Amino acid sequence: GRAVVQLLGAFQGARLATTYEAAKRRELFDSFLDADWAVQAREKGGHLNLLMVENVSRGTTALRAIAMGTVSACNFLILLGSAFLIDTIAALCLAAVALILFLATRPLSKAARRLSLEKTQFNARFAAEVNQSVRIAREIRVFNAAARLKDIAGTIIDQVRRSRFLAQLSHGVLPALYQNAAGLIVVGGLAVVFY
Repeated sequence: GRAVVQLLGAFQGARLATTYEAAKRRELFDSFLDADWAVQAREKGGHLNLLMVENVSRGTTALRAIAMGTVSACNFLILLGSAFLIDTIAALCLAAVALILFLATRPLSKAARRLSLEKTQFNARFAAEVNQSVRIAREIRVFNAAARLKDIAGTIIDQVRRSRFLAQLSHGVLPALYQNAAGLIVVGGLAVVFY
């Protein structure tokens, strides 16, 4: 049952993510081309690119995470059902521990979402800064403003690096934490059944 759920989850997750990604990119690009000239002239190339590439990819990643979460939840229910068939008391203990661990890691999940949003905002700000610098390159040279713009861009780059590091760290730590916690729950459940 777990194998079937995992295969269906992988297929549906991949289909959902790629369909969403293609539809959103098409929608954004078509909207830009269909907009009137005033809107197109105001649009920063870096911002449009960021929307079409990074933000859509973030949506795709979120959809894959939802699919994986659904598969994990189904697997947990299958294991929990099996545990109830073996020993009801052990299964209840297993469910209680799982609930406690879920509630304990909830703040970490919220922090990971906040860090991902912050990273996206810094990336958008950096893309806008680069785009503006390219547009006014001649003025930068004439007014000898390169040093000041380097400082501004350097600050934004450092902010992007920090937020990206924290976001990637949280995305790497949370699954490992969940998997290890699940392993401990299974071992604990087996110990209860054994004793």
